[in-house]
Amino acid sequence: MDHKAATISHAMHTFLARRRLLKVAGGAAGLAALGPAIHPGLSVAAQQNPTELSVGGTVPAAPGYDLPIAEPGTVSLRVATSDNGYAPRSFTLGLEVWAEIEKRTGITIEWEVTPSAQYNDVMSVRIGAGSDLPDVLSLTTSINPVGAGENNIALPLNDLIEQHAPNIKAFLDEFPEIRRLITAPDGEIYALPSVVTDAAYADPMGILYREDWLTQLGIPEPTTLDEWYDTLKRFKTDILEANGVADTAPMMGGNGNLFGAILQFGHALGLHPLYSQGWYVDDDGNVQYEWIDERFKELVAWFNMLHSENLIDPRFHESTKEDRTQLITTNNVGVDADFINRAQEWDTTQAQSGVTDAHWVIAIPPVSEQYPDPYYELYGPLSGWYCLTPNAGNPEIAIKWMDYVWASDEGNTLVSYGLEGITYTVGEDDQLQFTEWVTDNPEGLDPNSALRYYGAMPYFMWIRANSGPLSEMAWDITRINPNAQANAEKVGPYLVPAFPNILPTSEESDETSGILADLNTYREETILRLVLGQDDLDSGWEEYVATMEGLGVTRLVEIKQEQYDRYSSS
Repeated sequence: MDHKAATISHAMHTFLARRRLLKVAGGAAGLAALGPAIHPGLSVAAQQNPTELSVGGTVPAAPGYDLPIAEPGTVSLRVATSDNGYAPRSFTLGLEVWAEIEKRTGITIEWEVTPSAQYNDVMSVRIGAGSDLPDVLSLTTSINPVGAGENNIALPLNDLIEQHAPNIKAFLDEFPEIRRLITAPDGEIYALPSVVTDAAYADPMGILYREDWLTQLGIPEPTTLDEWYDTLKRFKTDILEANGVADTAPMMGGNGNLFGAILQFGHALGLHPLYSQGWYVDDDGNVQYEWIDERFKELVAWFNMLHSENLIDPRFHESTKEDRTQLITTNNVGVDADFINRAQEWDTTQAQSGVTDAHWVIAIPPVSEQYPDPYYELYGPLSGWYCLTPNAGNPEIAIKWMDYVWASDEGNTLVSYGLEGITYTVGEDDQLQFTEWVTDNPEGLDPNSALRYYGAMPYFMWIRANSGPLSEMAWDITRINPNAQANAEKVGPYLVPAFPNILPTSEESDETSGILADLNTYREETILRLVLGQDDLDSGWEEYVATMEGLGVTRLVEIKQEQYDRYSSS
């Protein structure tokens, strides 16, 4: 046996033995959190930046057919989905937005809801049993539309859309890239997604920092990894330690996940570790897996340096949201990574705790001499899947209800803006304007919660497109806060689509699931040990790459290549 083969054999034996022990001990469930969920992108090609094109929402057009859809009181739809994002007001309370939708469509909604954090577990049991399914179902993360169709959980929608859903058809005709992403390899559409291409620009993910700390130190915004290192050192010595805080690191690592937003520092090395999950297509059309690239080793080495010098929270891999909030509120953190709406939240939280000069902003994406063009990966364009099940007694009426709620201008305005006279008014030139209930809520609710109070902004099928009539709500929310708008406009030119999340065949899904079960867990365990300095970086990286190859990464790349080629030619 040669040296490389021996290395693979030994490393795989060690890893698989440890994994068997973890399973026996019941620890496998905790290790299943394998980084961020894949959020599919439009393509690897650039797209038009809508940041400067937003003009605000206007009075909606009629849906294009007579309402009500059904005689009131004659049709009901059972709808299973995550409950309202504002927990005190469940959809089951008959929230006003959905009461208005019931009134206009004539269709009664029977909500079967579960809190968002529990939905996957609860609904997976029902889907597994295959009985007592609702009419309209939000799919869990454990099953994709192809699997739902093949297992008789989701009805095929092509003919229903063509014959009964003119607004869905028009939307997919206007956005063929969305149609490509939701069409299964057999040519059928089995589920509709939430579309978030506008929200991706209005509330992007990026590296956030305390601009007031930079001003205090008289230094410019850092742009390279070296400059970020120097800035973190200054934050630690000249601000935290100068204020008597000696043991606190100046940078958080997100919400206890090394494999989340904080990896955007890898953009300085040309990596795509967040929404693309390390997948990238080179100039020759070849799919690359960046988690075993030498550039990722450089990123690991950089994080290891930060950890060894206490520049990143030592509990970055296990801290909670409460830990993060506590450190930020007490003025002990100067850098983190998240959506820009967090900047507004943290400014407010710190002001309430007496830190009135705190000012969080988003940074221009980091660069290097080798990769001088800054970029952040775009969230989206899809989030979640929603299907009709075989239990839908009248699929023609059900798809028309989905057409109204999801794709008509009138229905989308209700879901996005809420109710005229309560959450918005109509101003000059038919422009929609949020009321003070949303912009300056008397009960202290943020704009999202204020809208959700009445049932808008659901964790349910919803279009927030980057152009057209269904495109303005996210920007109108962002414009409520000047800092949020400034942050969005600052990085808008640097947002690029992520690697597309392409629907697999059932055979591809089965094979990749088998590979990823061990590969992702091993990847997370090993990279964490390297960052924490528990393994030697050079020898540990060599063993890591060899083991990843032995666990099937080469075959995984082949499957991704086949999927990408199929997607590109569709």
